[in-house]
Formats: sequence, C-alpha cells, structure tokens
Amino acid sequence: MPKKKNRPWVWNFGLLLGSTLFALLLAELMARDLVSHEFLRIRYYRFATVLNLIPETSEFDEKLGFKIRPNLDYEFVNPDYDTHVRTNSMGFRDDEESLDSPRFLFLGDSFTFGWGVEEEEGFVSLFEKRSGEKSLNMGVPGYNIIQETRLLDMTYPRIQGEDQVVVLVLYDNDVYENSYPLYSPFPTIRKKGDEIIQRDPVEECFRIAQVQHIPSFKRNLRRWSLLADLAMLHLDPGEPAILPDGESPIDYDPETDGVAFTLTESFEPALRLLQSELEKHDLPLYAVYIPPVGGLAGERRPFADTFNETMDKLGIPHLDLTPFLTVEDYYFIDCHWRPSGHTKAANAIFDFLGNQGLLRPETN
Repeated sequence: MPKKKNRPWVWNFGLLLGSTLFALLLAELMARDLVSHEFLRIRYYRFATVLNLIPETSEFDEKLGFKIRPNLDYEFVNPDYDTHVRTNSMGFRDDEESLDSPRFLFLGDSFTFGWGVEEEEGFVSLFEKRSGEKSLNMGVPGYNIIQETRLLDMTYPRIQGEDQVVVLVLYDNDVYENSYPLYSPFPTIRKKGDEIIQRDPVEECFRIAQVQHIPSFKRNLRRWSLLADLAMLHLDPGEPAILPDGESPIDYDPETDGVAFTLTESFEPALRLLQSELEKHDLPLYAVYIPPVGGLAGERRPFADTFNETMDKLGIPHLDLTPFLTVEDYYFIDCHWRPSGHTKAANAIFDFLGNQGLLRPETN
C-alpha cells in the first residue's frame, strides 16, 4: 500500500490563517473597548439606516432639501430597534385623517417623527390619545428650523383649521443647524450686512449623501468592523456632502451670498423667521426642549441655556424636558428615545399645554 504524503504546508497555512483571524478578532475587540461612546455614536450614524438619506424613503425637494416619501410602508431596522414606518399622502408619519384640520401641529426632527419606536408609541400619538385633541405629527428627521418654517408655509393651506396651535420641539442641534454653509443639502440663513437672507439647498450635496448610504459590501464591511472602517476612512474618506464657504465647487460671493452665522448666533433669527410665518396665519407658538442623553449624565449642556434665554427673550412659552427624563430613556448607541422617553414626554407636554389653558376642561 502506498504511503500517504505528508502535507505540512496545509497545516502551516491553516495555522497561519487561524492565527491571523484570531489576531484580527483580538485587535477588533481591543479597538472597540478603547474608543469612546461618542466615537461609537458618530460611527454608528455613518452606517445606520438613515430614513432621510436612503433612496427608498427620501427624496430631494428644492426648498426643503429633502423630505420623507409619501405613502411609505417601510421596515425601519437598526441595531437598537426594529420598527415599522408608514406615512400619509403628505409624507408625515401620521394617518390621513390627521391632515383634516388638526388642532395641534407638532414641528420637529427625528424625535418628533418617532425615530426608533412604533407610531403609536411616539409622544405625538400618546398626547393625542390622552388629550382627545387631533394632532398632526409634522416631524421630519434631520430638519432644522428653516426647513420646519418652509414646511409649514408649503403645507398649511392643506391642513388649515380653527383654533390651531403650533408646538416646536427642539433638540440641541437645532440651536446651530440653521447656519450650514452654502454647499449643503440644507436651506440656511445668512448675514448680509444688517439683513438676514435665505439660501436654498444644493441637490448635488443630497445626492452625494444618498450614495454614501446605499447598501454595499464595502459599506457593510465598514459597518461591522471598526478596524476595516478606520483603514478605509484613511485610504478613501469619500466625497463630502458639506463643504465650508470658499472650498465648495459653487461660486461664492460674500456680497451676494452673505456670510455664515456662528453656531449659536443663528438660533434667534431662525426663530424670528418662524414667528413671522406663524403671524401670517395667527398661529400661537409653544416650544419644547429635548436634552441630549449627555445632558442627563452630568455632561455640560452648552445649548440648554441658549434655548431658555432665547425663548424668554422672544416671549415664547416653553418647556424643558430635562427634569422628566433619565439616561435609561435613551437608546445606548442610537441616542434617540426608547418608548419610555416618549411616554414621559407626552405626559409632560400634556401638563404644560394644559397649564397654558390650551386643552379642553374635560381632558385637563
């Protein structure tokens, strides 16, 4: 009987491959252990399913920059949650009946939209159920105050009714997101001498952002491996969707286009713009502040004071939700509210608007 040949190279190759994979796994675990929670959160949003950017759920709008598609029926899944998103004929995460003369109009971003929870678990739905007042959820993920103002202007003829109230729900980033550069997918306000001017979004920027969020092998590899992400980020940082004035491919003339506000400087003029729009329709404005999870964990809250001071200055009745929430009400990485956060917010807003005399006696 012939002797079996020894194949030491097979054993050596297997040993080398196994050792390499083990070393990579160990390096991956060590890297994840060393990075900060803030880094993980930022990285998460580079690879998460972002409703306002992926082609299946979003579309460009020349005035708003982007919007959620109407009549949507979509399974919205990220590591922290698995939810279902439906929108009505106007692209709002609400039923069709709510478009017919709603009493309360809730403007806001992803928190108002109900990011990470089912529609009936969102605070707008919970407030409507408790108060008995028809309420329309006009929240759109990623929106700034300029977009919310334009959205109201564009949609109000369809949703107009009697004795209506606008509730503006703000998060920390709303203090500064109204001052984006010209080359961005957002409408923005700018300074031109003593004048405040508006500039429209750039479609090319939105398309770049969409391409970056289309699923692919490369994107999935970077999503699941921190080491692969860091390597590819160094080798191919990608095309930026937002560029500072003077660095963008579009012509920039300060005399025509004005100059950008500083981070917090744009907050007050953006609110004044919204107030001016509401005055056209004789609509009262109330505001609600959502603290970031870091603000509940003892970190510095640089924009909370700006919110309260500006609201007092402009005479806008407002509610700070900080005392009502805990860290446990937020998803760990995603940092949006769990259902418990929405429940607490709905109850606090109910009490706040009731104390303002805006609810019917039988529900207040």
